[in-house]
Amino acid sequence: MAPDGRAGRGAFRCGCGLRGIRAVERIDSVRRCTYGNCRTRATTPEPLKFCLDHEAEAASRLGYLAGTQVLERFLERSPQTRARHFGGAVAPLPKTTDQPSVVYFARREVLIKIGTSVRLRQRMSSLATLVLATEPGDLVLESQLKRRFRHLLAVGREWFHPGPELIAYINDVRAASGAPPIS
Repeated sequence: MAPDGRAGRGAFRCGCGLRGIRAVERIDSVRRCTYGNCRTRATTPEPLKFCLDHEAEAASRLGYLAGTQVLERFLERSPQTRARHFGGAVAPLPKTTDQPSVVYFARREVLIKIGTSVRLRQRMSSLATLVLATEPGDLVLESQLKRRFRHLLAVGREWFHPGPELIAYINDVRAASGAPPIS
């Protein structure tokens, strides 16, 4: 048949516009879905070949496989490595006294230190700093705060520049204990 549906000179064997073997080659070159036994036309870009019906299911399965691989690698790591990469304390703070541990914010000159201590008075005298605020907490809270304010890090891993976010957090802690805010 011709492209316009007539037979005769210029007519083709199928509606694709190609004659004989070339027509079969063109039909075979169409990208087909490779999911299971489906042979519907593929709609995803190369190198994947999925039809609309199987695209979401394939993505779901691939995501599941990738997630299980990540979880297996996570579980193979040591507790210290997991804590370093994903947060949390390596080990709980040892209970040497009956006093609860506190997370403190201390100032020396212009920098602010975030730390944890069970004996705050002794710790402040050894550091020669001024306590700005304290809140109940342990190494887990301390590491979370250090991660939260790491963009203000000044020296080492404990001294921070007094950025507006850090000052606002300290003022929130001070307000909870009834102390006036700092500037």
